Amino acid sequence: MVETVLTAVNDSKLLPSMGKPATAAIVCTLMGTIGLLFVTRAGIHWLELFDTFVVNLTLFLVGSLECIGIGWVYGADRFAADVCQMTGYTPPKALLWVYKVVIPTCLLALTLESVRKSASNSYDFPAWGIGLGWLLAFTSSLPILVSALGAAYTRGRSVATRPVTAAPIKPPGKANATPEHTPSSLQIPGLSDIELNRVAA
Repeated sequence: MVETVLTAVNDSKLLPSMGKPATAAIVCTLMGTIGLLFVTRAGIHWLELFDTFVVNLTLFLVGSLECIGIGWVYGADRFAADVCQMTGYTPPKALLWVYKVVIPTCLLALTLESVRKSASNSYDFPAWGIGLGWLLAFTSSLPILVSALGAAYTRGRSVATRPVTAAPIKPPGKANATPEHTPSSLQIPGLSDIELNRVAA
């Protein structure tokens, strides 16, 4: 778990001025402090809250979005080409359709079922506990939507502001002739340059 968080922090350059040891110390301190909740007398209630609203919902949602991103956004064919380049093995078409259709459908169904179970949970949470649970669930999932919308907006602006250059229009006639087809570039034995110019005229 610590390595996963460290990889995400380092790849996103969230703390660019800090080295990896300092970043690891901060992450471990924060995670240890949060973990103290689960060893208090109310720890079992906090565990049930996290398990109900955060764990299953986020895992299923992230997994389904990853499959959709690889299968439909990045492209299953490009993914298969990458696998073939790295391993020398080409995935069968049936496996690619599993990535594109079967797995996302199952994970989205599990996500909806997790939302239903979280909404109708029989555990007697207080009102503030239910609100905190949904807040934690959306806090861990919201960055995915924000990042996707930000990337789409940035890409749209770059395409809209990209200058459009038209190809130059060549005038008809001799200007369209390439150098290798002009009479002056022909190598005809026995004719001088002056005679070649006369032929061209």
